[in-house]
Amino acid sequence: MTMETGPSRPAVYRWCDVPQEVLERWRAWPDADFVHQSPDYAAAVDSGADPVYVVVYGDLISAFVVRGPRAECLFTDRPYAGEDTDHGFADLADVVRSELGAGLVYFPLLGSAVARRARSAGFAVWERLPSPYVGWSDRGVGLMARVRERYGSRADRQWRRFENAGLAVATVAGKPAVEVLDRIERASWKTKAGQSMHEREDQFALYCTLIERGVADLEVVYDGLSPVAYRLDTKIGRVVTCLKWSYDDRYRRFSPGFHLLTTDLVRRWSGADLARVDLFGSPDLLKRLISTGERRRFDLAWPDASVAQDLRLERISFDAKIRASYEAGRGIREHYQSGAS
Repeated sequence: MTMETGPSRPAVYRWCDVPQEVLERWRAWPDADFVHQSPDYAAAVDSGADPVYVVVYGDLISAFVVRGPRAECLFTDRPYAGEDTDHGFADLADVVRSELGAGLVYFPLLGSAVARRARSAGFAVWERLPSPYVGWSDRGVGLMARVRERYGSRADRQWRRFENAGLAVATVAGKPAVEVLDRIERASWKTKAGQSMHEREDQFALYCTLIERGVADLEVVYDGLSPVAYRLDTKIGRVVTCLKWSYDDRYRRFSPGFHLLTTDLVRRWSGADLARVDLFGSPDLLKRLISTGERRRFDLAWPDASVAQDLRLERISFDAKIRASYEAGRGIREHYQSGAS
């Protein structure tokens, strides 16, 4: 799908038809902090079942998939590359709605500044659970002490148990990383709970494509030659995002996930000049041990009609269940294995 363009005419492209000039402008956007804002992420999503549409409106570039009656933005934190005008965002949403034939345009998990402007422009806006992060101005120097303070003597016991098991960690990229991801996901508790990448839409294909395109890699815990846990990282600008982590359930007693989010996080990124390590996702017990702050997140929908309010209630209900488990001291594993959804 394409449209003629002029100084202010919009254009909508299927991913495979996006002009090189648009891709170059998109890649040169200096304010990107997340892989979700990149052409690589759009390409990864397009490798799944839902085709990606790239929308260009003035200086703005964004990407969407159509799922049922709504068009859903792929970007997180900021909904477009480029500099907005006073009314550009609402106009962009109208273009998407019209050209993609969507009853609703949905922008999930955006930042506070965008949400304030969107509310004044007439969007439906509601707050989601925040995303914890680790400030990195000290390059991780204070992380271990923070964990000890919050977790007590259990921290040292878990670190010793990992070290005494003779496990080792290495960075893995490319095809070997894809093979490791597949193997560990299938051996994780998430498979039995129906929450692994293989059971959740096109997640496995998406993350494999990010790895294959060189924008994500794995920190892998090995028992000899056998991979037993991973953490999936991306780095965009001065922000590292830990997108996913999991472990082979047979190694649970050695706390490999705890090691990857504490000792190994410092080892891997202590030499990098970062603003923060974003833990990308809702709060949980492990994130609480290492985080120094939280990034507020908001969903937006256009237009603000009954279908937007239905979506709002659905998302708020989902978050309420996650929050209740977290505040009750239950981990994500316990939450999903108890049958929560």
